[in-house]
Amino acid sequence: MKQLPLFLFIILFTNAFSQDIIVDNSKTYSSSNQYAKFDRYTKHGGHGNYDIQSRDRITLPSNFPILGATFTLEAMTFTADTSTGLHQKVIGTENWKGNYSSTSPNITFLNKNEIFYGFSSNGGDVMRQIRNVRKPNTWHHVAFTYDGDKGRLYVDGVQVDSTTNPTKWSGKVPDAVSLSFIGARFRGKLDEVRVWDVVRTEAEIKANMDSLQDVNSDGLVAYYSMDTDENFNIVDRSPNKHHATIDHAEIMQDLYSDNCQEPNGTVDCPYPDILSALEAAEGGQTILIKEGRYSDLVFAEYINHSP
Repeated sequence: MKQLPLFLFIILFTNAFSQDIIVDNSKTYSSSNQYAKFDRYTKHGGHGNYDIQSRDRITLPSNFPILGATFTLEAMTFTADTSTGLHQKVIGTENWKGNYSSTSPNITFLNKNEIFYGFSSNGGDVMRQIRNVRKPNTWHHVAFTYDGDKGRLYVDGVQVDSTTNPTKWSGKVPDAVSLSFIGARFRGKLDEVRVWDVVRTEAEIKANMDSLQDVNSDGLVAYYSMDTDENFNIVDRSPNKHHATIDHAEIMQDLYSDNCQEPNGTVDCPYPDILSALEAAEGGQTILIKEGRYSDLVFAEYINHSP
C-alpha cells in the first residue's frame, strides 16, 4: 500500500477559504445509487508482482456460463488513469503480462485512455486495441458486442470502433473460458455491469446505459447493479442469479441532499470522508476536516498523480 503523509487541519467553517476542500461527516446525505470502487494498492513491489491475493475485484461464480459466438459485455466505468494502469480488467479473466492466448471475452483498459477488447479462439488471441476513446475522471458507458463476424466497441452508446480484419475475426468462436472477474487490477469505479449471450443493438445499448428497465430481457445472462444481499454478495438481478463475491473492493454510494447534487468539498456540500477529499484535491489546496470522530480506513495509490 502506498504510504501517504496525512496532515489533518481541524478548523471552524467560518475560517475556510474558497479554494479549501472541506470534510464533514456530520452532514446528512441521502443515497441514490451504489457502485463498486477498486484500488490496485497491492500492485506495489514492481512490475513483476502479479500475485492475485488481496487485490480488489469482484469474483463471478465458478459455474458462470461460457459465452459462445454471439455476446455483449457492457459496464459503466470511471477511472483516473491516463499514463498508468496497464491491463485494468473491466470484466473478463485474470491474465496479465500481455498474454491473452486463453481468455474469455473481455473489456480491458490500457494506459493513455486506450481500450483493449476481444477474446481468445483456438489458443490464439483475437483482440483489438483502440486509442483515445475515453477520458480520465469521467463516467463512460462501454460495451463490446460480437456477432460471429465482427466485434464492435461502443462508448456512451455510440459505436467508436469495429473490427476490420475478417481473417482474424469472422467465424471465430471464443475458447471455452468462463468470465471470472469484474474489476481485477482496476483503479476506479464500476457499475451497471451486464453480460448477454445475444448482440445488443446500438439503440438498445444507448437506451439502457444508466439502468436496465427489463431484467427479463432476451439473452440477459447476468446483471450487476452493485446491490448487495444480506451476506454482502453482489446480487445478479437477472433471473439466473449468478451472484458474485466481493474481494476487497468497496461498495460505495452516490450521495445527495436537498441543496447538493453531490458532495464537492464546499462549505454547503462537504465531503463526508477523508479519502474522497484526498482524491479530489489538486496542487495548492488544503483539506480542512471539521472536528469530530473519523474512523476512515484509507486505501489509495496515485493520489494527485500527474500523467
